[in-house]
Order: sequence, then structure tokens, then C-alpha cells
Amino acid sequence: MMTIKIEIPTYDPNSEVEYDYTRPQTLTLREEEGLRVFMGDPRDEDTPDVVIERGVGLWRVFVHGDRTDPLCVVEVRKGHATVKDMWGAVVLERMLS
Repeated sequence: MMTIKIEIPTYDPNSEVEYDYTRPQTLTLREEEGLRVFMGDPRDEDTPDVVIERGVGLWRVFVHGDRTDPLCVVEVRKGHATVKDMWGAVVLERMLS
């Protein structure tokens, strides 16, 4: 299982420099059935994460606030994208051109 760690600068629109490299945050990308991106320390159970998986004819992105049920699921199909909440209700749907 491959793991990659990347330092991401902090975006601060009120700063003199838009991206502050003195306040980086580590992102950890880990290969699983798809790709899992941890926004912080993967050993911390409260670290939010995103799981990207490939489905038949679509891509799914699961957003987890604390590694329990997803807060939302984004599905991107050819020509259209859908955002569903944690209960599966469609929150946003857009046709893509």
C-alpha cells in the first residue's frame, strides 16, 4: 500500500502573501480500494478525510469529518455531477457541459 505525504501551504486572503508557507498542513494520500486523503495526521481519529473511488461510469468522492459516516458524497458522471448528504438526499445536481 503506497503512502505519500505532501505539505500544503495555508491560504490566507488577508495576508500580504496569499499562500503562507510558514503554516503548512500535511496531507497524507494513501492507496486503498481507491485513494484516501487525510487532512492531517492519519493516526488522529478526528482527522477529516476524503475517499475517491471509481465506480461504473462515474467517480465518487466521500467526505468524512471524523471517519464515521460521510458528511456528503459527490458523484461525477459524464455530463453531470451530484452532491448527496449523509442520508443520501440530493443537495445539488448540475449538468456539466
